[in-house]
Amino acid sequence: MMHLLELEFEYLQKANDKFDVSRFTIKNWAVTTTGALLVLSVTADSSGLAPSWLVTVAVFAYLEVLYIYIQDHVIARCNRVEELLDSTMRTDGPLAMDDYRFGISQGFKGRFEPKGVLLALRGRPHIYILYLGLLAATAIDIVVLKFLT
Repeated sequence: MMHLLELEFEYLQKANDKFDVSRFTIKNWAVTTTGALLVLSVTADSSGLAPSWLVTVAVFAYLEVLYIYIQDHVIARCNRVEELLDSTMRTDGPLAMDDYRFGISQGFKGRFEPKGVLLALRGRPHIYILYLGLLAATAIDIVVLKFLT
């Protein structure tokens, strides 16, 4: 049983690292794509690209929030496995079968809630400030293009 706990803990740590890399990539793509659309609109002298900006920023924001939500569950499962490892090491006894089921998927059973995705933003102002800033930049660009053309 101890070997399964250690194995799952290692997998959870790797999954958490992958989510961090994925979230960083999403942010990079959001900024790069929004910047490219801004440059394209200025070059084309058209504010008609505004809906594509809004959709682009919204999609990237949703993806990152979804990744945060999933990562929170991975971290919670990791904490639970760590507690079980600690308990097993302290008592030198076998772990009760009801206390543990192997698999990363155990952290997700019956847990997906749409409102939980929004709650994942709680205590993370840097996330919504980034995407609100991107939306503000696109809105300013739209206004400037309207007055210049």
